[in-house]
Amino acid sequence: MFGSSATDNFREMADARTADSLAAMRQFGIADMVERQFRGQLGGAAGGVQ
Repeated sequence: MFGSSATDNFREMADARTADSLAAMRQFGIADMVERQFRGQLGGAAGGVQ
């Protein structure tokens, strides 16, 4: 029972659901950080215009 492919599949589905839930909450700010980084790169290339 433990260590079977069914258990592994269930665990993978549960992990994916947890990851989706965490991503939907936007608590980590990773997307905002990446967006700021890209804006900074684009702003620097365009003379600081954002």
